[in-house]
Amino acid sequence: MVCAIVMMISLNAYTQEGLKHFTAGIGGGLIRYPEGNLYGFTQSYYADYLFANHFGARVSLDFGTGQKNDNQFFDLIKSVAAGIGLVYVPVKGLRSFNVSTSLIVHNNTRIMGTKDEVVSQNFALSKFTSYAKSAAYGLMVGIQYPIIERDHFFFAAKIDSWFSGLTPDAMSAKLLIGYTF
Repeated sequence: MVCAIVMMISLNAYTQEGLKHFTAGIGGGLIRYPEGNLYGFTQSYYADYLFANHFGARVSLDFGTGQKNDNQFFDLIKSVAAGIGLVYVPVKGLRSFNVSTSLIVHNNTRIMGTKDEVVSQNFALSKFTSYAKSAAYGLMVGIQYPIIERDHFFFAAKIDSWFSGLTPDAMSAKLLIGYTF
């Protein structure tokens, strides 16, 4: 499948007609990690290439950071998800409205600990700290809906989830700015 996508892109990418099939976007928003019930922010970068009227390929890169702090405990997660997958555009000509699914490599770094001695408002010493890194293969599923679309530019909302098993690893809601060539 990946070879077929690369061949279609290479056949059409160097012509003016081929550029009409590209869409690129950047955005950010809120993220929730169910493990530990952590909330934070996410950034997203993606590019789509439509090789048929309603179907295309997507390459994406997502970053997320979530944390929870209280008086005695802290919990922090940083994650990166790189994906390649398919995008479905239900309405021809409205590429900012789409449903996507990607196979991802999801890398998490999690730091947890106790705040045993508070030195200042922003810094505390800890007797216990846990550090864990994990990487998993998984699936990202999302839906994107346009808010404003003018000529080639669009402003859209996107909701997606990252899975590495039967339960979601993260869920996010983002606002995206994109350009359709």
